[in-house]
Amino acid sequence: MRWKWILGIVALVIVALIVASWVIISRYDFNQFKPRIAQMVKESTGRELRVRGDLKLAIGLRPTLAAEGITFQNAAWGSRPELAKIQRFEVQVEILPLIFGNLH
Repeated sequence: MRWKWILGIVALVIVALIVASWVIISRYDFNQFKPRIAQMVKESTGRELRVRGDLKLAIGLRPTLAAEGITFQNAAWGSRPELAKIQRFEVQVEILPLIFGNLH
């Protein structure tokens, strides 16, 4: 009988941690990373990356990071100022394979 209580408490703690993590992540402002992302792209490519929309994260077994209004600067000799204009960009990662070291 005692092991049922212990198992119930452990399960409750795990569920509470999952819910707390979800609440914290869902309220987090990922837009604070936009300047850092733009800086890293500038350092790597020498060109500017602009993200005009918000960075949004959808939580689940396949978390999705989405950004809107992305422009990437063209080379100086290019015919247009932007090499690419992207209305919406999404990246999705599968959690279970990632735990085992595989990126899907």
